Amino acid sequence: MIGNKPLSWFTESVPKQENIQAQVSKQNIIQSGAFSPYETPDVMGALTSLKMTATFILQSDGLTYFVTEPTSDTQLNALKSWLDRKGWWYEVK
Repeated sequence: MIGNKPLSWFTESVPKQENIQAQVSKQNIIQSGAFSPYETPDVMGALTSLKMTATFILQSDGLTYFVTEPTSDTQLNALKSWLDRKGWWYEVK
């Protein structure tokens, strides 16, 4: 054998681990619902004032939506508040 591990290290079974739960980390990303392209300047102004970055996606039906980059809790809450005031749907990821 090569190395300093005994044969039992390679041949013994690993004890079964139970009840392991993966913790999903919060990303602080917002994906908006679709909106008219005429609303884009208003959305860009809100994102700029909050110093946030987002990707805008233009759908084939002419509607637009955005997905933000990960951000702080403060920025996330401010954008959520703005979207709530507009009455727009969004999803936090």
